[in-house]
Amino acid sequence: MKRVVFLLSVLLSTFDVHSQNPYVDATTVTADGITFEVDFSTYVFYLSNIANSRSEIPLYYKDGRKLKTEAEYRVLHANYANRNDVYRAFKGVLSDDVIKAFREERRSPIKVCYTISSEGETLEVAFIMQTHPLILSLPPETFATLEKRLKQYVKWEPNEYAKEVSYFHMSGMIDFKKIPLSSAPDSIEKPDSVSDKKDREWNLPVLEK
Repeated sequence: MKRVVFLLSVLLSTFDVHSQNPYVDATTVTADGITFEVDFSTYVFYLSNIANSRSEIPLYYKDGRKLKTEAEYRVLHANYANRNDVYRAFKGVLSDDVIKAFREERRSPIKVCYTISSEGETLEVAFIMQTHPLILSLPPETFATLEKRLKQYVKWEPNEYAKEVSYFHMSGMIDFKKIPLSSAPDSIEKPDSVSDKKDREWNLPVLEK
């Protein structure tokens, strides 16, 4: 019951905003110099900077050869240089009420897709999200800020195979329980002792025959 009351209070506070949802009938939205392509469906929507040019496959080795087999894609791997940098990128961008509401969800409503250089830099990001009322209440400026901060903060440690390609892709769900609240500035948790794999998902391609 407490969860229902809390969610209702947050939703009511943002009703005027999401009643004028900028995403449902749009093909693009623009904020802070970034234009996002919008792909909206009943349950999920996708935001990607129209300047992104490396999200497609196939991928290529630095010598120009094309990756042709699923096995070649499967060995591409990287660990976060510091997983907490993802949470730092989100800190202060979303309100504490929104973060608390997302913490109550069974599944994270936001997935971030990364394009990563062989040197471990985040080159591009895109967002795949549930059509959750609180997500739809967030203005495009929120995602423009998150894109800039994720590119700035999130670094990677590519394995030997990933260092041989021009760039590669990874993605991960956002764990809102690990995003520090603005009211608790020192609440970033220490990295877990287990592998980062549990917080990441592979985007394996469908290869042409």
